[in-house]
Amino acid sequence: MLMGIQLIQKKQPSIPLIEQVDFLDRLSKLLSNHFTLRRSLEFMLYDPKHSDLAKQFVHLLQTGESIENCFRKLSFHPFVIAFLYFSKETGQMTEQIINCHNMLKMRLDFRKKLKEIMRYPLILLTFSMVIFFCMSTFLLPMFNQVIDSFGNDSSNFWLNIVISLFQTFIFVGASLLTVLSISFYLYNKRADLRNKLEVIERIPILKPYIKLSTTAQLSYHLSSIMNNGKTLKEALIIISKQNDLPILKYYSNQIIDQLKEGATLSKAINDLSLLEPDFKILILRSAEQGTLMEDLKAYSSLALASLEDKTKRLIFTIQPILYGVLGTMIILIYILTLIPMFQIMNYM
Repeated sequence: MLMGIQLIQKKQPSIPLIEQVDFLDRLSKLLSNHFTLRRSLEFMLYDPKHSDLAKQFVHLLQTGESIENCFRKLSFHPFVIAFLYFSKETGQMTEQIINCHNMLKMRLDFRKKLKEIMRYPLILLTFSMVIFFCMSTFLLPMFNQVIDSFGNDSSNFWLNIVISLFQTFIFVGASLLTVLSISFYLYNKRADLRNKLEVIERIPILKPYIKLSTTAQLSYHLSSIMNNGKTLKEALIIISKQNDLPILKYYSNQIIDQLKEGATLSKAINDLSLLEPDFKILILRSAEQGTLMEDLKAYSSLALASLEDKTKRLIFTIQPILYGVLGTMIILIYILTLIPMFQIMNYM
């Protein structure tokens, strides 16, 4: 999931995500208490945790920078910049920052849980692999020499075959992972967005998460812009003018171009593969009933809840797989140690 998100982002934030979440949390609380943006930032100058960042914001605002450019120049996450950009159209900066904080916190929580679950199994798995290679490279040949000295050079034949297969599997897997990582890095630098989306569509594990995330963002931003009196087409034009959420920009332009060519809204939306099917049905039905804005807002909440539930299930799926691989390695190490020892004991 994270690789897919990185695949469609232009750059990674230089400020740690946890600091961005804390800063937005404090800012949203001050705005909720009817502070203006400038007064909130000035108030945060006295907060030791956020004073340095607040000083930079105040300085940029004093030089005439717009609020979204302040966040952009300070290398905040593209989600944050896009939310602030749309706040100019919606006139709901406080609500936008609160929702932006919630979405960014969801991503931070996912990363933290994923690291917590993977950290110790990966450390143990790496340690087990090192022990396995050391034993298969140095200890097993010593056992074989001892067994051969008893005049039986075939007793370890099948054990050697199994160990060779595991060594080959691990080597090929590590080599393949290295090649894929290098290829991903080079492709991410050179490919355009359309090709990146085609890659995402071909990855079964990644596609559902990007699909749900894209749908949730599009439905939320459409509803928030339309809440300010804009039509669906006007909202799409506004989304197409921002550059921080590339998939939404690309899809909005696709829909607008299709509508200009005379295609129906149904046809324009159905061609977009990274949108949920029920979202496409909702837009058509709600547009006919005149409840599009309300339905989009409700759908975005449901989509975000579904995304959070899906990521939790992914985390709980990864954990037993890692422990299963770790258990297999430990059992193999025991076999590698005990079988030759029992064979030597039988000859004594």
